[in-house]
Amino acid sequence: MDPVRLVLIVCGSLSVIACTSSEPSSSSVREDLIDEPTIAVSTEAVGAEIELDARSDGARLVGVLRPMPQGTDADRVFDAELRSDAGVVVLGPVLDARFVASGIVLVDPMHTLVLARDGVRTEIDRLAEAPLAVRGDDVVYARGDMPFFELAYLEASSGVTRAITEGFAPAYSPAIDSDGSVVFVSSREGRPRLHRVRVDGTIEALAPTQRAPSSPRAPRLDRGRLTFEDERGTTTIDVSSGREVSP
Repeated sequence: MDPVRLVLIVCGSLSVIACTSSEPSSSSVREDLIDEPTIAVSTEAVGAEIELDARSDGARLVGVLRPMPQGTDADRVFDAELRSDAGVVVLGPVLDARFVASGIVLVDPMHTLVLARDGVRTEIDRLAEAPLAVRGDDVVYARGDMPFFELAYLEASSGVTRAITEGFAPAYSPAIDSDGSVVFVSSREGRPRLHRVRVDGTIEALAPTQRAPSSPRAPRLDRGRLTFEDERGTTTIDVSSGREVSP
């Protein structure tokens, strides 16, 4: 995901997202209340190899960051490759690419979410935003047009996608917990606040925090602790208390 469009996705809760959908729901969004986050500047060097993801068998997804026009909100684009003992497979330009249990999921520069497995690429969504949150075969991402970003869920094994938030725009920076719930940021009330979507679809606001994710890199969630980057650097938050803790 690019350093300026940190965020993400959808329309009706639990509704299937068509690839041709282009108008995210806006009926419940107050544009006058939306305070878009300050995005942390990426420190990744243009032309340098960056590891996008790695797998336990040694396979790696590697990207080379392309130059970005100065003074614009252009997307952060990588020329990506899959490197493994079997050789090198060129994936082409991507905004993000991650391993899932059944293959690779990526977002291309046209904001198309693609599932690649067994040499076949399947288009999933045309309004996707990077970064992608992944756990096993579960993928959560943002979709929509700024500022109407909501969150969507992809079950990579089946290719089925559904909305998991509605009326939380802008919703962004998702992270998947071990119990399948998703912690994300919503600025619908005018300032960033962490929320949690549980597996049954219920959404709760979490304890207020002094800092919130605002980076092109997806936050990481482990045992109730959310590690992320913002304009001040890297931090870890206990999501139950909202306090900064040691990683």
